[in-house]
Amino acid sequence: MSNHASDIFLGQSAMARRCRAFAWERTPLGAPETWPLSLRALVRLILSAHHPMMVTWGPEYTQIFNDAFLPIVGGGARLEQALGADARHFWGPTWAAAMPNIEAVLHGGAPVVTEDAPIPLERNGAIEQTYMTYSVSPALDDAGLATGLLIIAQETTERVRAAEAAAVRERELHIIGEMARLGGWVVDLREGTAHWSDEVCALHEVPSGTKLRPE
Repeated sequence: MSNHASDIFLGQSAMARRCRAFAWERTPLGAPETWPLSLRALVRLILSAHHPMMVTWGPEYTQIFNDAFLPIVGGGARLEQALGADARHFWGPTWAAAMPNIEAVLHGGAPVVTEDAPIPLERNGAIEQTYMTYSVSPALDDAGLATGLLIIAQETTERVRAAEAAAVRERELHIIGEMARLGGWVVDLREGTAHWSDEVCALHEVPSGTKLRPE
């Protein structure tokens, strides 16, 4: 594998172009030509991936990420500060909330996988409550030692909030039905059965949970 920068940051994605133009020698990683083979391979992997991925490397947690991670990073001045930054400092409260087991991962612990975790995320200059499904795995150097982290994340805020709103509506309808002593039923067209609510069962003086099937 070539260690020339143009061969490490392959492709024409936004982040590949940024990485090629970036002054890496000003970061703890140094010039890309000096990077270990394992880091170069990992960077090539994430830049070619379509899933949001980020790598941190070394004791300074220097970060590199791909295009799919950009909506999580944000734009404008925040994006300009992100590449090559210390992930712990850049993400602040996001890092503290999302990565409670990082030290364990780096010291031989099992990878962390978390679904729909509440994560504070800076957007448009303010902290917004979001939800993320993410994994954190150790990134190994050429000697097989855990030197960095591979983070794969997907924002699930829209889905989680939709589910929460649906649950609230369901609870409200249930309360209204109980207060008004109204009832209803659900028809299963595949089974050809009708399930009555407790209120309808009581109205017709049949046991709760009665399932009706047409003759």
